[in-house]
Amino acid sequence: AVAHEGRTPLREVGDYRWIRLSSIDQVIPKVALGASQDSRGWGWNLMVKTKGGDTYYVSDRTYRGKLIQYPQNVLIAAINYAVKAEIQPDALPKPV
Repeated sequence: AVAHEGRTPLREVGDYRWIRLSSIDQVIPKVALGASQDSRGWGWNLMVKTKGGDTYYVSDRTYRGKLIQYPQNVLIAAINYAVKAEIQPDALPKPV
């Protein structure tokens, strides 16, 4: 499933950042590996752009073809939940 690990600049502990999910403005699938016309074999990395304009890799994993859609959708759902928690905290389910 995962095409490659370690293809991004995230090589050392100091390269990693914690960012607030609600500060993310864009989720960007970015081509990491791919030269052919057939995008099914391309390798994709997932990036985010914050409201402040900073861009970060989400992880050092590269996904092949449409496999990028799963982590992309999970991240978008987490961002939506975080934003909703900030603007409508009463709308979220209560922990049991």
